Amino acid sequence: MIVRPDRPLRENIRENLLQGRIVGQVSRGSHYTLFFKVLPDRTGRDYDLEILLPLHAHQRLGIAVGREVTVSLKKSAIHLIPTAPVAAAGQTR
Repeated sequence: MIVRPDRPLRENIRENLLQGRIVGQVSRGSHYTLFFKVLPDRTGRDYDLEILLPLHAHQRLGIAVGREVTVSLKKSAIHLIPTAPVAAAGQTR
């Protein structure tokens, strides 16, 4: 969720706040896919998150590439996916 700077933070969005910049966007008709880069850049990746945003919210928030925004990740929406361990040479699974 992109935090609106003109509104107070509700209790459920105060945790897991990330500051960053929109580094790309793709219009998908009824929504946009936003490419979000956490600041300061410590990963060296092109972007860190893909955010799906409905068209009406995109327009209301005035989203544009280069704009700095704050994003809130709800605890209930975060899912950690571990990477698969690499098999040692000569081992099969």
